[in-house]
Amino acid sequence: MKFNRTIPGFCFLILVFGFITCDFDEEQDDDAEPIYSVLTLVLNHSAVNLRFGKSETLIPELKGPGSENINLGSVSWATSNSAVVQVNQDGIITARDRYYAIPAVITASANGLTGTCIVNVVDPGVNANVGASLNIYDDFYSEKYPGYSLVWGDEFEYSGKPDISKWDYERGYVRNNELQYYREENANVSGGRLVIHGEPVSPQLRDGSRYFNYASASIHTKNKYHIHFGIIEIRARIPITSGCWPAAWTLGARYQNQVLGSLEWPAVGEVDIMEMYRSNNVPNMHANWCWRAPSGTWNPTWNAAAFPLSSIALWHGENMDQWAQKFHVWRYVWTEDWIEIWLDNVKLNDQDAMQSNPSGVTPARPFQEPHFFIMNLAMGSNGGTLPGNTDSVWPLLYEVDYVRVYQKN
Repeated sequence: MKFNRTIPGFCFLILVFGFITCDFDEEQDDDAEPIYSVLTLVLNHSAVNLRFGKSETLIPELKGPGSENINLGSVSWATSNSAVVQVNQDGIITARDRYYAIPAVITASANGLTGTCIVNVVDPGVNANVGASLNIYDDFYSEKYPGYSLVWGDEFEYSGKPDISKWDYERGYVRNNELQYYREENANVSGGRLVIHGEPVSPQLRDGSRYFNYASASIHTKNKYHIHFGIIEIRARIPITSGCWPAAWTLGARYQNQVLGSLEWPAVGEVDIMEMYRSNNVPNMHANWCWRAPSGTWNPTWNAAAFPLSSIALWHGENMDQWAQKFHVWRYVWTEDWIEIWLDNVKLNDQDAMQSNPSGVTPARPFQEPHFFIMNLAMGSNGGTLPGNTDSVWPLLYEVDYVRVYQKN
């Protein structure tokens, strides 16, 4: 996220009368057959909750006056979102991935008529008595990422402070002339979520010669857990208010680390899986990498991608406020050769994992080294101008449903 620099720069409204849950937890069928006054193409399911990797067959049928005398003929099938649910020409639907904001709508067409089914892809725990431990999800994620296993994570299914076996805190003033004072009090777990909240404070908080009118939190896995290749998933809901700068990112594990041999930024490498801040008062989503530039100890070279948040919201058929009310999934896919950052199944940026620092700089290849993971809510600096202290937007909430790490078997 984290050091000053300049970045280069249908929704469907569907009314359904009941859900049929596949793979199957419960069924709700109407007792009475609907009466069709006109010829209608209907499917055996009008709505389905389908588990990832599972399939179900949709069966089309003509209903209404004279339907028994009409041959259905050839049926064509289409999906509104193939990244979420695929359908073949036999009407078999398969759940490909979760897409929290939008379900997929499957459409069957025949004889000039259409029938639809709305499909939501759900976690294995939906409508089932499934616990929260990591092992519960092993089968699910071995299907989601073939050849990978879930090796580390936090589902935040507890209350109180973040698990100290997994997380540590940044404290006080840290970087970038930001306006917040980092403290433990502003990171808490409740309701199955980590909540980092930013807020005005009075009296001011002090760190050396600096005084702060705002408090927030930053938690990290340094010397607790270091990832070295694999997949990181973060499901979160982020604030987009002017002045806020939420981020989920990594730094090389040797960054200011006396245990492993201390190195400095940017030589250790930085990966911005998610950060949102404003440029010219326009909210932008960023997906970046940086490493040491050819000249200057503190000069980075950036591979940076920025997307107006308004454009990202349109992927979901929404405006920015609607987008910000929902949880979204960021995915970081890191192999020995290549790295990618995804948001809700859309790739934002990619990077050669063999990228090297200038000759003689340690480490030689920062993205071949272990990294630690950070989540924080910064304020001011790149985030822009904060609202007044009495504004109703306070506190600013950065909510995390889970963090999960998978690695090759």
